[in-house]
Order: sequence, then C-alpha cells, then structure tokens
Amino acid sequence: TGPGRVVARMILCLHGYAQNAAFFRQRTGSLRKALKAVAGDFVFVDAPFAATAGFLGDINADERGQSLGWWTFDEATASRPSLSHEYAGVERSLELLDATCEREGPFDGVLGFSQGAALAALLCMRRRTLFRFAILVAGFVPRDPQWAADFRPEAPLPLPSLHVSGAADAAVPPERAAALAACFAARVCYEHPGGHAIPSDAPFRASLKEFVAGGGRGGGGAR
Repeated sequence: TGPGRVVARMILCLHGYAQNAAFFRQRTGSLRKALKAVAGDFVFVDAPFAATAGFLGDINADERGQSLGWWTFDEATASRPSLSHEYAGVERSLELLDATCEREGPFDGVLGFSQGAALAALLCMRRRTLFRFAILVAGFVPRDPQWAADFRPEAPLPLPSLHVSGAADAAVPPERAAALAACFAARVCYEHPGGHAIPSDAPFRASLKEFVAGGGRGGGGAR
C-alpha cells in the first residue's frame, strides 16, 4: 500500500442471543457506514441453535427473522444464557466459526454482541493469532467452568481489543464487561449511558473508526 493509504479490513460479525445474521447486519448499519473508509467487508454468521428461552416472550419473527443462539442452556438452573453455568453446543459453534474463517477469511478483526461477544472472546483465547483485533460489545466471561478456564486476567491476551459496555445494562452489567476486558492486555474501554445495545451515537462511531483504522490501536473511550 502507498503512503497515507488506509488498508480496508475484514471483520467477522457475531450476533447476540435471539438474533440472527440479517438482523445484526441491520442493527449495525450506522456503524458499518462509519467504518466504510477503513473496513472492506463485514461477514455476518447465523448461530447454529434455536433460541427458545422463556424470558424472550413473543418475538415477531416477521420483523426479526429467526431467533438463534450460540449455545443453549437449562432454564431450570438459569433465567438467561449469560447467567447459566452450563453451556451446551459451544464446540459446534466454534467449529462453525473455524470453518467460516477457513472459507471466507482471513479476517482482520471480530465484532460480537452479548452472547456473540462472549463467543468471539473465547475464539480469540483459543485461536490466539486468528485476529488482529476484537470489538466486544456487552461481552462477558463465560460462567461455565469448562470455558471460563480459557480466560486468565493474570496472563491477559495481548490482542488489541475494544470493550463496550452500557452503564444501564441490566443483562450484562458493566462489571461483567470489565471482567472480560481484564483478560485482554491491549484493551480500550468505552462505556455509554444506555442499556443492552450497541451504541450508534457520533462519539462512539468516531472512537470505533479510530480503533479499526489503527488496527486496534487508539480509539480512546468514554471511560
């Protein structure tokens, strides 16, 4: 590349629980537009399992499409997947993402929301050189001991990462996002005033663009 030219980056995108690839693409429209000059392509993947948790209530499938999840859980022991201590299907989801990276990669970075952010972080921990940066929104360290063992704040992963949390997020409180951030050495943290959602305001779009343009460097946050 010539001097001053920004390299377009490929980003793998993982939706949250009870979402799907098309819905997540729609929800990240303003962010993708903001990153147009620095990100060449976004690849959205459907999770392999149906999301059927009772707390979801009635979801309008005509508006949102299929409700999918990256792992399933026993509702007798937890009210939602982020609170469960026993995950079923993580191996299958990791195999799906490995195959996606093999087929459609290489990817420069990964973007995940909520359950998708937790899985993205796990993929980073297990495949330590797969990505050059990670963007983890409302992410959390898995509560299932089998997968939590990969997250070691005493030996944080050097991968550059942007951790986004909502001050009013009741599903994944800021302290859970902070615990995940502590497992990454080259981290940037951004806290917005909202709840369990991806912010799309101008300050966040600017921070995100700076982070991605720098390949995971810079992009100071609101905290």
